[in-house]
Amino acid sequence: SASARPRARARPSVQPPLTRRTALLSSFAAAVGSGAAFGPFPSPAHADEDDFVWTPVEGSVRRLSGETQRRRFPLRFTTYLSRFLLEYDKRSRAWWDEGGREIPLYFDERAIERVRLSQYGEFTRSVEYGLATAYDDDSGAGRLLDVLSRNFRSLAQTRQLSILFALLPAEDQPVEQLGRLLGRADNVSVRMVRVKEPGSGYDPLEPPIVTLSPPLATNGTCALARAIVDEANGTIVGIALEDAGSGYSQALRVTASIEPPPRNGSAPRRPAVLEVELPARESALGARQSYLPVVSKASALTRLLPDRTPVTYDEEARCFRVGKAAAAALADESPPGAPPGAFGPVSRVPVQRSVALEATQYAKLSLAGAVCAAVGHAALVPLEVVKTRLQADSARYKGLGFFEAAADIAREPLPSTTIAIHTDDGASAAYADGTGGGDEDGADDAGVAGAAGEHAHGEAVPAEPQPPALQLACTNLFRAVDASALGHFLSGGLSFGLTEYLRRTFALALGPESSLIYPPWAVVSSASVIGIIVGTSVIAPFEATRVRMVTQPGFASNVFDGLARIAEEDGIASSWDPKFRTLLLKDIPYAMLKFTAFDAVCKIVYSVFPSLAESLQTSLLVSLASGFASGVAAAAFSHPADTIFTQLSAQAKPADGERAPGLLDVARELVDTLGVRALYAGVGARCVFSGLLLSLEFLIYDYLRAAMHVGTEDLEVYLDVLAGLSRQSGGT
Repeated sequence: SASARPRARARPSVQPPLTRRTALLSSFAAAVGSGAAFGPFPSPAHADEDDFVWTPVEGSVRRLSGETQRRRFPLRFTTYLSRFLLEYDKRSRAWWDEGGREIPLYFDERAIERVRLSQYGEFTRSVEYGLATAYDDDSGAGRLLDVLSRNFRSLAQTRQLSILFALLPAEDQPVEQLGRLLGRADNVSVRMVRVKEPGSGYDPLEPPIVTLSPPLATNGTCALARAIVDEANGTIVGIALEDAGSGYSQALRVTASIEPPPRNGSAPRRPAVLEVELPARESALGARQSYLPVVSKASALTRLLPDRTPVTYDEEARCFRVGKAAAAALADESPPGAPPGAFGPVSRVPVQRSVALEATQYAKLSLAGAVCAAVGHAALVPLEVVKTRLQADSARYKGLGFFEAAADIAREPLPSTTIAIHTDDGASAAYADGTGGGDEDGADDAGVAGAAGEHAHGEAVPAEPQPPALQLACTNLFRAVDASALGHFLSGGLSFGLTEYLRRTFALALGPESSLIYPPWAVVSSASVIGIIVGTSVIAPFEATRVRMVTQPGFASNVFDGLARIAEEDGIASSWDPKFRTLLLKDIPYAMLKFTAFDAVCKIVYSVFPSLAESLQTSLLVSLASGFASGVAAAAFSHPADTIFTQLSAQAKPADGERAPGLLDVARELVDTLGVRALYAGVGARCVFSGLLLSLEFLIYDYLRAAMHVGTEDLEVYLDVLAGLSRQSGGT
């Protein structure tokens, strides 16, 4: 129920928004469960106990057409409307004040300013979403003015609304409504009617009728006047004001017309010309003081133009204009980050909030993460196969580049089903899968099948015929694809769902002020560590099987046979100790660095090319590029642990009485034998693999979420201030 929902809270960020939240989080898909979206499952717009209205983002995003929408409601209008609402709307002001209370006491002035600018920018973006949802049509400005004028009726509020709507372009101004509003705000009477040209030929016995233009205000009264004619020469010598009227505005010129003189023989006739004078308008420059103290960082963002700021009618353009000097004076006081001509910054995301997801939505998100992890890893198995072989047998591939090693692996003959080798002394050995002739650690000679056809020590049974070159290459390069896909499907789905749950739990426990204290990736990455531990415990046996299948051709025909063979030969627990610790040592730093590197790359790109943040397409490209770069950085950093894991997994169980080598033992042996470079064998292949994997997972995951209606926009709701006003006033 609405009453059970948490109170609406600001979720500002100390750092300026760099990309849409979906671009950041979706880039880190299932393996670490970081592709989650903020927000609840989509539902109709609803109000909570504070009468805030929260609307699903999806429909608003589709209606928000960027520059097209901003031509109808330019930023100077939207940012001034935000100031108006923060100043006069009780709900908006409560949200603004709560955002101030959430700022930690130890924040300095610069940090407070960044937070307040972020809060204001998100609020303005919410206003833009509301405009795009309900008012982005030819009659939208008029309907918006009607809603606002019914909610804010005081004299100061009415004058501020007239200033606000005078900021609209001429073609989108509701001129008639705005004129009536100005008449209600100014509500002046006619001061006098002056005779500019007395005319001639008027009859003093039948003075001409004087007609004044009606007032702008709906409830105003029209002024009444009577002409005074000189009896001697028939000229108009004065206008007697019988009723000064009401509801007039200085913004629009009041006109007075007089009947032409009657035809009377050959006497000269010349019509009189009249001029109406209204009371002088009080004008002021600068800014109207906010309700907050002057020293407050928020006061500069809620300050408005003086109530008596001149609003005049441009007869040539047929629209109302705000005095340029007054508007420029306030624009000059605009805070940092405000676009030119606007009265404040605009964020890329609106004010949003997150509520608990239902079990079905968690299941869909987990399924999307599982599928994208499985498909992503399966599609890139050739890169992983080359990387694994380079790590497991760095001596064999020493001096070979990535493509040379890949070509060598692709040409390897497949092991025979049964190979019988007769030695000189009459003994024989049969290897059911071609692996019996391996070395002490269980890793076979890749050319065992070829050796079976040689006669070095006796007669050998010829190996089975090899498939065509293309089929052979695909078989070798996609070795253990089932182990990789199945393992990452299970691990990705489990870690994804758990991370999503923990991230929301942590955010709720820390409170909304956590977004002010911690960087954007902190909560997600902290939750993902637990998800990684659980996911790694699931994928450990599959990874061990994959390594054995890749490094020992013929080890098993499929993942299930491989799991069964490892369990039989090495024991069920062999996949978790010490391999499990090595996997954690690889995966946890990998995931942590992905977040920090992604954030750093995005900030660098947007600082150099800030215009890239202004388009959804370019921001997504930046996200993809940043995801690739962060994957490369994370892979390079965690590669030594990955190499050690491969070495451990490639080794068979030691003989009875022998101690199994540990993580440090393998690392020491590699460094002593081949040098430190051995720890980075295959690093290039893994970097390319990791970068491509993140980008591929981003695309697959984003598509699946949209297809299952659990995309970021489906799950987010934003603070729809304007919808709340419509509800209060009974408007549309």
